[in-house]
Amino acid sequence: MSPSSSGARGSSEPRSGRDPVAAVLVVSRLRLGDGVLLVVDPAAGPPTSLALVVRAVLPDPSALPSEPATLDRAPGTAPEVVLTVTGDALGIHPDDLQPFLIRPAADDVIAATIREVALDLVRRTAGEIDEPERARLGAMLVRLVAALLAGRPVDEWPDSDPRRLLRLRVAFDVRAHLGDPGLGAGVVARRLGVSERSVHLAFADGGETVGRLVRRLRAERARIDLTAAPPGAVARPAVARRWAIRDLE
Repeated sequence: MSPSSSGARGSSEPRSGRDPVAAVLVVSRLRLGDGVLLVVDPAAGPPTSLALVVRAVLPDPSALPSEPATLDRAPGTAPEVVLTVTGDALGIHPDDLQPFLIRPAADDVIAATIREVALDLVRRTAGEIDEPERARLGAMLVRLVAALLAGRPVDEWPDSDPRRLLRLRVAFDVRAHLGDPGLGAGVVARRLGVSERSVHLAFADGGETVGRLVRRLRAERARIDLTAAPPGAVARPAVARRWAIRDLE
């Protein structure tokens, strides 16, 4: 099913401004490129919180909007934006992914930004957002999600394998800092408060080093930027500088 036909639901009611409390939600579910899905239930009212789901693959859009009901939301609680992101979109190796759900605190700045971006999107009809724009917006949300996850305390992660946990934290940190020209194992290790040797050891039994992870995710982000813009609107050297890529093919 293509993104343009992924179950978006429209409304003939007039929009009532950009205030989340007053806004009419005209899209119930929206795929944003590969690995990113927004879901809201317009019938439940304007969402005031965020539920973040990380899983191996996106759910079948035809099975939605049942997705919010599967997240153990207590009856009578406030409606929420449900953002599902795949591990692949976050740069997580499949062997390292255990599906999880988090509900960030309402005062979390990054979570509030994600929620506001999502609310802006779900107020729009699906036809207003073409596929390249969806990919660009999806990539932006993935980067915000990575920053949110990178900052969560270690003891909140449901994983007892220290190497796998460290690989997850590294992947989130790399996603959140792709534009940093000096991004590498040493820089990431200092941010995470661990030794560079432990970072390398965490990746020693996998098929990808930290350096390869950085190069792969940067190339993916550059491709999205180039395809989202009209022909000739974005110069390749500018995209290369934005994502610290020396040789952009």
